[in-house]
Amino acid sequence: MLYDPDAGFTEKHVLLVEDVVETGHTLSQLVRRFRERRPRSIEVVTLLHKRLASELDNEPRFVGFDAPRDFLVGYGLDFDEKYRHLPYIAKLKGQDV
Repeated sequence: MLYDPDAGFTEKHVLLVEDVVETGHTLSQLVRRFRERRPRSIEVVTLLHKRLASELDNEPRFVGFDAPRDFLVGYGLDFDEKYRHLPYIAKLKGQDV
């Protein structure tokens, strides 16, 4: 984590917003860090869920779309700083997850 805010989360409801949930490693790490601050609740919302994670500390409560296991670009998702500007989400050919 590059920036860790000093904001207090004790007894507050926390909503973590994720673009894509793949392996769940990053999300699980974040949930653990936020739990240390004793929030009242932690929920996760994600635009895309690839359903690759075998164990998540917090399964996303809100999911926009179930996504294929392909490498996706567009609508803010990029590959090597490219394709982020696309107004849709697409599979990048020749890339495996």
